[in-house]
Amino acid sequence: MHSDLKSLYEMTESLPPLPVIHKNGTIEVDMQAGESVSTGLMNISNVAVCDTEIAEDSMSPVHAHKEREWFILYEGDLIVVIYDSTTETHHKVVKTEYALDPGDYFFVEADVRHAVGSQNGAKLIAISVPRSEVFPSVRSG
Repeated sequence: MHSDLKSLYEMTESLPPLPVIHKNGTIEVDMQAGESVSTGLMNISNVAVCDTEIAEDSMSPVHAHKEREWFILYEGDLIVVIYDSTTETHHKVVKTEYALDPGDYFFVEADVRHAVGSQNGAKLIAISVPRSEVFPSVRSG
């Protein structure tokens, strides 16, 4: 292999996988277990909104971000787990677990470690303020 190609291969082989974007604009969301897809509804300077569907028996990885986030559940069940932010990041100490029913909403403050999932499947609107670069963008056409 040519040395430049070898260097390029070595630099790119450990990159995380790119999200799968379907022709209809949905994006497969990285999940610890199960599956989830999101469709961007709005992504402007100060707010991003997406419609998300979480498959049954699914859970996101524990994560935190600089944006505040709202989840508005309109179908199914949603589990939101808040983790103790005072422990080191490799310890996943559950602080509180919340179960949402259709019509419920939940707010996650910035920099709070959390995970979301569903036992029987969920459909929800997720709102990020300020907008997040990784939130699904609206695709036109």
